[in-house]
Amino acid sequence: MTAADDTNRPLHLVFQLLPSKKRYPKYYEVIDNPIDLRAIARKIQEGKYTALNEMEKDLLQMTRNACTFNEPGSQIYKDAKALRKIILSKKIEVEHSKFSSGKTSERIRNKRLRVGQSLSAITAALKDDEDDSDDEMVDVPGEDAENPKWQLYLAVKTASNAQGQELSEPFWNLPSKRYYPDYYKEIKNPLSLMQIGKKLKRGDYGTVSEVAGDMNIMFENAKKYNRADSRLYKDAVKLQKLMQSKVQELLEFDHQYSDSEDDSGDEPAPPKTVVTSKGSTRCLTRGKYLDNIPLKRRLYSLCKCLIDYVCEDGRQPMLMFMEKPSKKLYPDYYKVIDQPIDMLTIEGNIKAEKYQSEEEVLND
Repeated sequence: MTAADDTNRPLHLVFQLLPSKKRYPKYYEVIDNPIDLRAIARKIQEGKYTALNEMEKDLLQMTRNACTFNEPGSQIYKDAKALRKIILSKKIEVEHSKFSSGKTSERIRNKRLRVGQSLSAITAALKDDEDDSDDEMVDVPGEDAENPKWQLYLAVKTASNAQGQELSEPFWNLPSKRYYPDYYKEIKNPLSLMQIGKKLKRGDYGTVSEVAGDMNIMFENAKKYNRADSRLYKDAVKLQKLMQSKVQELLEFDHQYSDSEDDSGDEPAPPKTVVTSKGSTRCLTRGKYLDNIPLKRRLYSLCKCLIDYVCEDGRQPMLMFMEKPSKKLYPDYYKVIDQPIDMLTIEGNIKAEKYQSEEEVLND
């Protein structure tokens, strides 16, 4: 109970109570023998331990459970490993002290015993803590089922793996502040899928792009906090890619320009984008071949190149510029910006053949 790390941070706090069955049902699917410090303290108070080995077994089980369920490298995993070392060394110390004698050592032992009894009584009396927000996931209003913003939300929420498990489950709620205090030191803008759903229900989002923006923050948080080889990191990458693809689908950006839309069917095909080794895309440079391609196709190719560009961290930055901000939610934007424009408007201008050169579309 008094163990601390180099910064004097107590190590026992996250082990006082088991995770909520409501918020962490998978914990109880993975862990066969759940136990926490409260249960151990109650057994001490009730005199159920007849030998030191019995208590040691429960304490080691508690740390083993934490290491089994949590990712290697996480703070809980590290704390569990540290506590395991302390438990093993403390047992040796206690057993060795049995053979020591003298009034001074007896007084010290009595003092430690009183402190230990007090701490175990406090821990045994702990109440269940349903921690922060234990709400159910937001239900999609029936009338909004066809709303593109809700469709994006549902696409991410219901995405599943080959075993039929929803990939989004770890993103429904924010990590527990009690179990993951370091998360809130590292992540400056925590966001969960449930929070996004509530904002949708309140009408806080004016466009699909705004929903995608918050989802990007949520996924980037997961990628920042978790190791690249962890399941959570990999699931965040999968869901982020799915979300980006769904945004393009919902916004119906027509970058697949067909031959039938152009009179010159014998013209060369539009230039292809080139994928670099780091996953990003770049457009082919200008040249004689490119100059011979009809302007409309060249402009579509340019837009496709911008939309398909992927950063090293997996983000597609152009998706945030597909739609202008909502006038209702962001009236100040339209007071400051004289010529608001977005990629959908540019795409519409290309379709309507309003551009006479690449320079005009680049200006927009």
